[in-house]
Amino acid sequence: MTGALRTREAAPPGRIGLAAGRWPVHVFRPFARLDRLVVGRATAHAPGLAPNGAAGGRRVLVGAAAGENVVSVTLRARAGLLERVHAAVAGRRAAAGGPPGSVLGRFDRLRAAGRPALDPLDWPELAGHPEARSAETLWLPGESLTGLGPVLVPAWAVHLRTSPAPGEPPWPLPGISGLGAHTGQNAAARHAVLELLEHDLLARAWYGGAPRVLLTGPDPLPEPLRAGLAAAGLATTFLLLPGARRTACLLCCLHDPDGRWQTFGARALGDPGAAPTAAEAARSAVYEALLVRWSLDSPAARAVADRLRAGRGSRLHGPLEHALHAFRARHALDHLARGAGSAPWPGPGGASAAGSARGLARALADRTGRDVVRVDTTAPGVGPTGTVVVRAVAPGARLPPAAEPLPAADPAAAPPHPFG
Repeated sequence: MTGALRTREAAPPGRIGLAAGRWPVHVFRPFARLDRLVVGRATAHAPGLAPNGAAGGRRVLVGAAAGENVVSVTLRARAGLLERVHAAVAGRRAAAGGPPGSVLGRFDRLRAAGRPALDPLDWPELAGHPEARSAETLWLPGESLTGLGPVLVPAWAVHLRTSPAPGEPPWPLPGISGLGAHTGQNAAARHAVLELLEHDLLARAWYGGAPRVLLTGPDPLPEPLRAGLAAAGLATTFLLLPGARRTACLLCCLHDPDGRWQTFGARALGDPGAAPTAAEAARSAVYEALLVRWSLDSPAARAVADRLRAGRGSRLHGPLEHALHAFRARHALDHLARGAGSAPWPGPGGASAAGSARGLARALADRTGRDVVRVDTTAPGVGPTGTVVVRAVAPGARLPPAAEPLPAADPAAAPPHPFG
């Protein structure tokens, strides 16, 4: 592919279904000029879900990670897959029979009975559908991360699933944003909320003109990574997207020296002095942008690129198509940099409550005006024992849409976003 790094082929992933409970992570070094970079990828077949465009239309769930430590990459790729597998299996089990603490009912009747529950109309996608409040649906037990206690959450906001059945309200599809897998509830919830915070800041910066800061001066990347990028003909541009309570999102754009062939990676910062630090976030964002770059040289990406070049279709669907459009169009960095301020890289600072799951949730709630709730989506018997999977649900959070029109004639309209 023009503008892409030369890559080495990965070993084909194993064909293992959701019920198997084990999924090997295939680890490889895809970039000839970045020999320290390792990519890990694991897949599980999921016949009940929609085709995965990033996997050539196969019905699979995928976990992937990149970095320079094989053990860390393997663990993170497997955790990414476990998040998705548990959320899918938990959804199947809930459909077959509600889990303990669940309720089948209508929001309006729950509210009349004094049961705390998230209002379906708090989701922007349902703003024009008042019938959602009177639709019979499954409600799952959750816990407010802002201190409001137990709250019921609609199952359609929690589990991975396909589109609503005919005649149902257009329930939003939660996708994979806001899932966390770890060995404990708090760590899993923190990961899940950080992801929602990251995507909310990205969406508001792209569509709402929220503050953006171009970071100037030497970046904190380790010298071997910086040298590898230079050898591969890649430059970096970093932006900071500030959030509430000293939270932020660090965004990296990888491009050639002329600003072409752009791919993006991002990492939320809970606090200037808490993990991840700005240096750790910068590394993670670069790794993600490289992972996206590698995915653009896959057979699935080449097929999508042919379709986009042929002008077939007027909408982009899914992260792969968005990333390919940004890679070819060159507009994304200009759109983000327009009107941005500039500042030096943030230095170390004292940790605060914004580093915890509850602190991060309060920061997100401050920004959105809505509660943030965690729901346990662990599916017992799936994968390694001791794994805890959490879905963070934040009705007020803005997320980059999975599908949107290609650029229209109106120059004031935001172009399609470049984020996965």
